[in-house]
Amino acid sequence: MAEGVFYVTGHGIETGAVVARMAELFALSTEQKRAVAVAPGGFARGYIGLGEESGSDALEVKEAFSYGFPMAEGQPPENAMQGHNVWPDEAWMTGGFRAAMDSLYAAACTVADGLVRGLSLAHGHDESWLSGYCRGGETISLMRLFHYFPYEKARERYPERTDRIGSSAHTDWGFLTLIVQQDAVSG
Repeated sequence: MAEGVFYVTGHGIETGAVVARMAELFALSTEQKRAVAVAPGGFARGYIGLGEESGSDALEVKEAFSYGFPMAEGQPPENAMQGHNVWPDEAWMTGGFRAAMDSLYAAACTVADGLVRGLSLAHGHDESWLSGYCRGGETISLMRLFHYFPYEKARERYPERTDRIGSSAHTDWGFLTLIVQQDAVSG
């Protein structure tokens, strides 16, 4: 199959609301964000601070928050790609952050499912052709929220680093990547 990029419209995801909730998360104090940090060497769910992730030698001028499939409390992971989400204390936010993010995750899975069916048809197959390869994929999928900083912010924290980048060149590990783009922001 070919690689490519395309816009999806009419998906029903309220991108403005998503961006507002993300801004609220990233506006938390460093101490609050550190309380839900990704465990060193552990499963990538939780907060990743400025400069703590890079796919190259350059300093990536971003912070992130990762979560995924909402596993039931006490449910053991079935494989190394599954895990329990780590959430900020709801008292730190206007309320409903976790529910909003779980809703976003479910909506993204619905959009992805529709795209997989459409890609199957576009390749001349029955709409369920690719779905068989994706079955259970939602339990290992990862939602990543990013906050990119101006390079000046990195200069404050890492004055010795002059090699800065928003995100290093990389290949996503999954079959399909959906990106919610902030309104009126190109890139």
